[in-house]
Amino acid sequence: MRVTSTEGGWVGLAYWKQCPYQVDYISSPDNWNIGHEIVYRLIFYTRDNRILEKFRVAFKKAFRLSEQHYKLEQVTEVGSSVFWRAYWDRWEFDLKLLEKCEDGLDKVAEAGNTRIAVVQMMIIPRSLDYIRQVVEANK
Repeated sequence: MRVTSTEGGWVGLAYWKQCPYQVDYISSPDNWNIGHEIVYRLIFYTRDNRILEKFRVAFKKAFRLSEQHYKLEQVTEVGSSVFWRAYWDRWEFDLKLLEKCEDGLDKVAEAGNTRIAVVQMMIIPRSLDYIRQVVEANK
């Protein structure tokens, strides 16, 4: 159950106010071979490490990339925002993957009777060289 308002009691995944979905075309010159950096800014409302691990698994499962293709900040305290990134080095990025990701996060939140808010989500075109450097550095 996705909720559109974070007022009052709620469980599941919510969108923070008017959470924008953005594709940042300004950052990349036309002559680059393009990959994408997918960035979610999230707020978790749990300290339960088992549930947090399930959120991580759901996030990674949606994009089906190797472990090196992700950068997931640790959750330091309830209610603080974190940035989770996936580095897409494939030719096409299907926006349906975002729905799959959010459905997975929502299911974990509902099953754990907790909340997660998407504060912001961006798709940033990056050169494939940059994406490959990040992935290589994560090994």
